[in-house]
Amino acid sequence: MLTMKPLRTYLAKKVTALTKQQRDARYVFVFIISLLVFVVTYLQARTNGLFDSFERPIFSAVNQFPHSLYPLFYTATQLGNLGSLLLWVGTGWYLINRRAGITTLYAGIIGYFLAKYAKASVHRGRPGAVLQHVHLFSGEKFTGFGFPSGHSTVSAACATVLYYQVAPKYRKYLLLAVFMVGLSRMYLGAHFPLDVVGGWALGALVGSIVMLVAGVSKPSLSAVKLKKYLRRRGYDIKSLRYANVDARGSRPVFIIMNDGQQYFAKIFGKHEHAADWLFKIYRFFRYKNLQAEEPYVNSRRNIELEAFATLWAKQAGVRAAKVIDTIRIGKLWILIQAQVPNSVPFNEYKALKESVLNDAWQQVKLLHDSNMAHRDLRAANLLVDNKQQVWLIDFGFAEVSPNKQRLSMDIAELLMSMSLLAGVKATVKAARSAFDDDHLQRALPYLQKAVFSGETTKQLKQQKTLLAELKTEMKHQLGITEAVDTADILRLNKRKAFNLALIAVFIYAVLPQFNNFRGTLEAFSDVNLLWLPFIIGASMLTYLLTGLIYVILVDVPLKLLPTTLVQLAASFVSKIVPGGLGGGSLNARYFTKAGIGVEESSAVIVSATAIGFFMFAVPLIVFLLLTGGSVFKLVHLHIPAVVTIAILASAVISAIVLTISKKLRRKVYKSILQFVANLRDIATSPRQLTMASVTSLLVSLAYIACLYFCLRAYGVHLSVLSVVVVYATAIIAKSTIPTPGGLGPLEIAMVSSLLGFGVDKPLALAAIILYRLATFWVPIPFSLLAYRYIEKLRLI
Repeated sequence: MLTMKPLRTYLAKKVTALTKQQRDARYVFVFIISLLVFVVTYLQARTNGLFDSFERPIFSAVNQFPHSLYPLFYTATQLGNLGSLLLWVGTGWYLINRRAGITTLYAGIIGYFLAKYAKASVHRGRPGAVLQHVHLFSGEKFTGFGFPSGHSTVSAACATVLYYQVAPKYRKYLLLAVFMVGLSRMYLGAHFPLDVVGGWALGALVGSIVMLVAGVSKPSLSAVKLKKYLRRRGYDIKSLRYANVDARGSRPVFIIMNDGQQYFAKIFGKHEHAADWLFKIYRFFRYKNLQAEEPYVNSRRNIELEAFATLWAKQAGVRAAKVIDTIRIGKLWILIQAQVPNSVPFNEYKALKESVLNDAWQQVKLLHDSNMAHRDLRAANLLVDNKQQVWLIDFGFAEVSPNKQRLSMDIAELLMSMSLLAGVKATVKAARSAFDDDHLQRALPYLQKAVFSGETTKQLKQQKTLLAELKTEMKHQLGITEAVDTADILRLNKRKAFNLALIAVFIYAVLPQFNNFRGTLEAFSDVNLLWLPFIIGASMLTYLLTGLIYVILVDVPLKLLPTTLVQLAASFVSKIVPGGLGGGSLNARYFTKAGIGVEESSAVIVSATAIGFFMFAVPLIVFLLLTGGSVFKLVHLHIPAVVTIAILASAVISAIVLTISKKLRRKVYKSILQFVANLRDIATSPRQLTMASVTSLLVSLAYIACLYFCLRAYGVHLSVLSVVVVYATAIIAKSTIPTPGGLGPLEIAMVSSLLGFGVDKPLALAAIILYRLATFWVPIPFSLLAYRYIEKLRLI
């Protein structure tokens, strides 16, 4: 009987091998740059076709090169066809190793097929199909589409894989080969310049992705070569090995001399320098108000900083490893330090006694008193020797003359990393033996995952409640009773990323709707300005009344003004997220901050929505019955098939998940019971229901009044009952087709209804534009300001 166990074992070994493979950070920059270039060229080729002012002169100039160059360019172009992969693979195999050759093969094949797919999606013609005077040598005919150049893609993909793995002396030949392939495609009349540039970008993109997944096939400096270089410098080395430890921005090496001396070296090269750039760029965009984040121009500055910081710490009395030497080998720089004798990392020490914990904090206190922050106080960077003395190591991120924020973050990092090993009570007690309560109180707001190192955060996932326990213990021992706000150190967090996403959706989905108003804005010259105050007042009243509904329904006392501002901010979110989901989520966050439970918040929002629907539908039906109208003439329910499928798929997936997960099923069931109980509490309060219902009816009347005033501003005289019908038709259309803010369906329904009542089309369009300006467009900047204001006040 066949089993999947051998296959799983094989795949597991491959995945493990990939995870252990070294990766060159420089390929990240190649990935980012090539992605940007490819996106720009792709959009240009797809939307604008031929870029006359740029491409024609370049293509014509290259295509008119002398005929005598044909053998050269014909030979060069072969380096980009699928058969040339044999040459590229052989080059990688010969210059690097077998694995590099196979990686090159993967990149070339992937690039070839991606180029084929891109051609089919862009549909861009070749020069022979677009221009009349094109030199096609030897009667060659190029078929298919032009963008991107497949030859350029394949050559760039293979060259990208090899570029940072071969010796620097060979790199210029790789670039020359790729350049000649692109030039030959224009000379032979096969591609425009944009096709070639797009192919280069796609190839570099594919090559960088392959390298970031597969990793480099051969380190730039092997242990054997490093030992050889160091022996030339006078180091009598017995053994040397690369350390398998977490090191950011350097490669650590353990060295044992023949006389028994043990050294610890850190190698800084181009790869490590690129990793340092990535790390510091990430921190720049991740954090705010932090200093000294600028990456250094070269690796030498990194090694000088660490050596200087280590010497500074030793001068202050901190136990730190002795600096032995700094060595340059080619373009690599090496910092050699003496190993701390008979020591183990803090996280491997078996008996963390109180004296050891106290000594660790005393060392950090000495460092801070010398006007330096370590900035990486994870457990691995504290060593304990056989005398139970603590040493601080790895000063690669240290900062001299830091601000108070840095020092507080140092304390917070050590509090967390030590608590993971010794417990919160012993940790806080030890911290108080070195730092006074003011220092620890300033560090309390920085006890957050964003401050901790990656290794500390990873360990914290195994003890999820430990951070909360540490904060509680800190407040208890410091005698703090009030709540402590978390320090705002993140430039970009989940909430801000969500806000940026909302703005992006707004730009993409909402702003283009302005085109619907093109050609009708001149009608504003005929508007009666006397009606504008009434229009603005009616629009503002809708936000006030909506806020009042929630003030009435919520048992916790809410202030009307902040609640109204939340409704104004929610209107912007609702314009982006259709179906009222955006506004509902913002209100839920507001209620949660106000101390209302999640189930109760959901019950309040659902109740307000239900009351709003009831107080709109029931008066409308009564009105239609009294006037002899029919509600069915207003309702044209059409749900797109895609929406129906999505709803059914979500329901099926949810049912499967709930069936499988017993724990989740219990949690959902408990939440539903709590939600129903809260809903029942609201429903059994006649006073609340009556006041909320009347207020909800006033919201609809305020919108109707706003529409009525807009019509009167253009001299359109319709009865109030007719305006109600126009408004009702639009609301139904808006509900059946959930677009952001009802854009499209609402305008079409309102204009159609007004035309049905005999209103001239120009006046109908102008009145609806004015109504949408008052209720949709003009409030947007004020909604954004309200959002920022309530966020600043921490109301959401």
